[in-house]
Amino acid sequence: MKQRAKIGTFVLLAALSVFSVVFPMSYTVSASAAETGADEIYYMDESYYVNDGNIMPMAMVDDDETIAYDSKVVTENETGSSFPCFENGNFSLRNTCAPLAGTVLLGYYDRWYESLIPGYNTFNTFINRYYGFSSNEYIQSAFERLYTLTKTNVGHDGTTEAEFVDGLNEYVEAEGLEISYNSVLQSGTINLSLMDTYLDRGQPVLLLCKTYNIISALVDTGEQVIIHKQNSNVAHMMVAYGYEHYSYYRNGVNFRTDTYLKVASGVFGGELCYSMLNADMELVKAWAIDIYE
Repeated sequence: MKQRAKIGTFVLLAALSVFSVVFPMSYTVSASAAETGADEIYYMDESYYVNDGNIMPMAMVDDDETIAYDSKVVTENETGSSFPCFENGNFSLRNTCAPLAGTVLLGYYDRWYESLIPGYNTFNTFINRYYGFSSNEYIQSAFERLYTLTKTNVGHDGTTEAEFVDGLNEYVEAEGLEISYNSVLQSGTINLSLMDTYLDRGQPVLLLCKTYNIISALVDTGEQVIIHKQNSNVAHMMVAYGYEHYSYYRNGVNFRTDTYLKVASGVFGGELCYSMLNADMELVKAWAIDIYE
């Protein structure tokens, strides 16, 4: 696996941190859909999605909370100081979270392999950052190509895991490149030690969520953290490029720890935001993705 220097992320909502535990090493997922053993989960959530021919608003439920503390310890890791985020500009295409997550991965690796987004370089070498939130004809073209290859909405609403893997493999291999999928999932949650290993190599993590949450605002006053969170029970794919782990203390006792994943969400216009690693996020797979020669 090719090592890369840590690179750019975009502006996030607030500050947090991390405490890692060592677990066994990950495994590599097969490159063909027939070998994934995927259950038929249809990944489709976005700002609006189609279910049985009906356009449905994003199925989010507000779940706000405030955490009061005396002190906290924050640790974090990420692929770097900037990360791309895109949205689908063709609103006739629905249930697009899977091909959109794939396009984010293509846009990220386009820094090194410019054929992944033909005609456009997603990384600004002058300021040493991704252009951040952007969508244009080149990104849209790559997205729609991947939408077709992943068979999104063909015979059913959304995209299955197997369809996504086959489509993304076909796209990458057509450019003369290879792709690997390494699991960072342990007993239904993310193994932060493994995630650190891949983040340090500059590899983001693709999240396949049966349920998930998005933190639309996170405010740290120095005495309390105010979290504005929405939960969804519609299956969704998105890309994590880092995390912040908070250990909260009151009267000298660590009473709570939270991990906030930094994600290119694919919702709310595709923005970068947080997602809490907790019971509101049921992960089916979490793969560190590498695209290489």
